Amino acid sequence: MRSILILIVTTVLAPTVHAQETKPLSRFSGPKEKLHIYILVGQSNMSGLATVEEEDRQMPRNLYLLDAKGDWVQATHPFIQYTNTTNGADVSTIKAKGKTGLNFGLTFARRMLEANPDAAIGLVVNSQGGSAIESWKKTAKTSNYDKTHDRVRPIQNTGIIKGVLWHQGESNLDLGEKYLDSLEMVIAQFRKDLTNPKLPFVAGQIAPLPKGKEKIQAFNQALLKLSVRTTHTGVVRADDLSGNDIHFDSAETRKLGLRYAEEMIRLQGK
Repeated sequence: MRSILILIVTTVLAPTVHAQETKPLSRFSGPKEKLHIYILVGQSNMSGLATVEEEDRQMPRNLYLLDAKGDWVQATHPFIQYTNTTNGADVSTIKAKGKTGLNFGLTFARRMLEANPDAAIGLVVNSQGGSAIESWKKTAKTSNYDKTHDRVRPIQNTGIIKGVLWHQGESNLDLGEKYLDSLEMVIAQFRKDLTNPKLPFVAGQIAPLPKGKEKIQAFNQALLKLSVRTTHTGVVRADDLSGNDIHFDSAETRKLGLRYAEEMIRLQGK
């Protein structure tokens, strides 16, 4: 009798459980001017490798990700899941199905929504772990930049592109201040192709590791000169963080996401 009861309960509940697992994500359907689009690019810290903790589970109702089909779908962890520039670390993060993969996008979006309560936020997350800045320069449809632009081009009329978030440099420490020459090229590409010469661009410092301390400090100090060399740019400082790992932990990731937002709000107010 007990076996029969279990079978009945399983049969009744199974469709319900399956329906919850396959429930389609809601899609943005508002007017163009209400969707504020941000492009998140760079390497692994922008992809996000931090643990998704309980406080990260609460997702803003009007936060969307650009999916692989070019639709704006309700945001879920990890934000890197729809990228077309994956490497091995990104694939592992995606396979973890939301246990890891916290990136700057969540707290960034929360703060931007506080500042713009009538808007929705759409994030195009297209970073690649381990990528050098050379892979973000425009080429014959083979670079990370080109792949990112392939995703962005078709959705320009679905919202307003409000800015770019950039976190990259661990692979280019040896460039020192010369890194800014390459970064200025990347910024110019985005602004030209998105037809916005004043598009806000915010870059982030890398983790202050004790190993290679002098090179890292020199790189981070050089990055602070970006806003002097290129208008409508800002830099998020990370030199006051722990430096325990090249990848920021969950608390640091949340803190930096807020810093990206504050810098973006400052630039947009100019």
